[in-house]
Amino acid sequence: MGSSINTWELTRITGSMKNPGPKTLKMTSSTSAPRNVYGGLLIPCVGLFTWLKNSHADRDRQSQPGCIEDQEIRPLPPGIDWLKGLKDMVSDNETLQRKHGLDSYFMMRFLHVALKLLILLLITILPALLLVYYTARNDSIAGLDKLSISNVPEDQGARCWIIVIIALLANLYFGHVLSDEFDVIARTRQRYLQRVSQSGVSATILMTEIPAEIWNRETLTQIFAQLGGAVVEVMLLHERECTTKEAEHSQLLHTAGSRPSGKLRLRSRVMRPQEWVDEMLGRGHL
Repeated sequence: MGSSINTWELTRITGSMKNPGPKTLKMTSSTSAPRNVYGGLLIPCVGLFTWLKNSHADRDRQSQPGCIEDQEIRPLPPGIDWLKGLKDMVSDNETLQRKHGLDSYFMMRFLHVALKLLILLLITILPALLLVYYTARNDSIAGLDKLSISNVPEDQGARCWIIVIIALLANLYFGHVLSDEFDVIARTRQRYLQRVSQSGVSATILMTEIPAEIWNRETLTQIFAQLGGAVVEVMLLHERECTTKEAEHSQLLHTAGSRPSGKLRLRSRVMRPQEWVDEMLGRGHL
């Protein structure tokens, strides 16, 4: 009796290993379940972001009345029009790389690829799989399990082959998209590095003993332009201090002029900033 039971169990185990049937197909096709969930959450997430953006726009503006608005930062348009602006920003590769750098560009490319993959799952693969799952007749399954592969009984192997074909096509599409994206990223990175290496590196040159008659931005820019090479910017040392002292000097002169009795008392205070400016101009530091 015991030997016959063991022989029957061994035969059942070896038979299931030789003929896996629908069970093996279920395990193979179940890997696409997380992708279907991500694709199904795409539209609710976009709708939730749009609703929060519209409802909190005025509240955020009122809660921070002292903030200075940046003219270059445009507010998000109302409704779902922000998707069009996102598409335009991603499509303009040169502007995106120039303004935000290569890391931000790759981040937007990553989001663009994720959107392409999830859109396909949401429009084609998810409805097809739900139809295959829900129309299967399995009385032992109830509730939300009818929308999963658990609702497919073992005797309906044709449905499992449909799931396998859909998963295979999805994986081929994913491989094609990722291969193209890898090629684009590699080419973009090489072009960006070549452009940076070929561009001229701007160096800072410190010059002293500059005569006072040419100590201004316009004259120095014209002189440096004749030496070859584009001058990015001419910065004058102690320019801010000089401007502050001149403003103080003008204020003291105005005060001394309006009060004749105080000319002698303010004479020393007036001469100090003027002497400082003359001294700096004479040394060529300004």
